[in-house]
Amino acid sequence: MYFEEHETEFEKQFGKVEDARNPLPEPYVLEGSPVKWDIDTFTQDLPPRPVVDLLVANYFGASSLIRPILHPKKFLRQYDKFWQDQYSVSKAWLGTLFVIMRTAVHTARAAGIDLSATLGDMEDTQTLFRMRTKQILITELHANPTIERLTLLSLHLDAEFIQCQDTSTAIWINVATAVRIAMKLGLHREPSFDTKLSVFECEMRRRLWLAISQTDVLLSWQVGLPSMIPTGQCDTELPRNLHEDDFDEDSTSLPQPRPWNEMTKISPFLVKAPLLK
Repeated sequence: MYFEEHETEFEKQFGKVEDARNPLPEPYVLEGSPVKWDIDTFTQDLPPRPVVDLLVANYFGASSLIRPILHPKKFLRQYDKFWQDQYSVSKAWLGTLFVIMRTAVHTARAAGIDLSATLGDMEDTQTLFRMRTKQILITELHANPTIERLTLLSLHLDAEFIQCQDTSTAIWINVATAVRIAMKLGLHREPSFDTKLSVFECEMRRRLWLAISQTDVLLSWQVGLPSMIPTGQCDTELPRNLHEDDFDEDSTSLPQPRPWNEMTKISPFLVKAPLLK
């Protein structure tokens, strides 16, 4: 009886996850002509602020499933500024907001949380956020590479990986783009040697490089091909095991890393780092 009850509960929870995954289309290669940029066209698809507040809070409060390549305090400062003046943010930042909302809706659906009273049909909303992210990404990938644009691409790849059933060739091709942009920006080299970068920028670059390099290894393994990163040319150190509250844009130095037995949002990815070399 005990095992039958737990099997029923397992099937119920597994069904919730499948319901959240199945309706999604297959992942796509990021290609095509940039759309005409009109910020009003994009912002009109945003839910009311209280709803967006909830989605953003849920995203940053999520488990280690989410790679910590966005610093919450920095993003939330920009977020408050955005609601004061929606024309003050970049395209990449708005794309980041869409991918955050998309991921938050997905995790809510996977957990069986019904947000339809505020979002309408959750599947349609998730698809809309995904489409807007794609449109902004295609526009941004035709521009000069920046850390902000690369971060958006990396977050999009993570969202595709956890939400789509077929996580092989299409995402792997997009990962190749991320790897090349990252190396163009010099993320494969230890940032502390660049005196123009702040302590905060150095640590966030290490986190972003770790995310991209681990995605490269994982997706390359799935398609049966070697990693696309020439490891012999890379010397970026691992980020420290720190909570996001431990450092910020005004930090002049990094604190000592937390003990390995202290869980942070970055620690699961630090633990995997030696295994993925």
